[in-house]
Amino acid sequence: MTGSELFTIASYKLPVTAIVFNNSGLGMIRQLQTVQFNKRFTSCEMPGYVDFVKYGEAFGVAGEHVDTPEALAAAVEKAMQLDAPYIIEVALDPKNMVQPMVTPGLGIGDFVKFKEQ
Repeated sequence: MTGSELFTIASYKLPVTAIVFNNSGLGMIRQLQTVQFNKRFTSCEMPGYVDFVKYGEAFGVAGEHVDTPEALAAAVEKAMQLDAPYIIEVALDPKNMVQPMVTPGLGIGDFVKFKEQ
């Protein structure tokens, strides 16, 4: 996401809903560095919080923040009723892992086995 897609949907008033899963960093990179590099993190954690709803508002796109599955479902339902661009920002814990994760360099059926946290 670079912002150009928000500019495009706003400029053409496209009824597109953008859902941003915000873990305050580069989560997939952080996860790879957790699993493959013994938690030696580099360039994956952001120094501050980026408010993507406010970012969308800069392009004229309305939106909202959510932090529960129920709130996400309600926000998606609301967005589907609109005939306008909309952005939904979902707050995620940066330490949550995306599962399943394919083991780097192996086949699509070779998943990383995570230790219980």
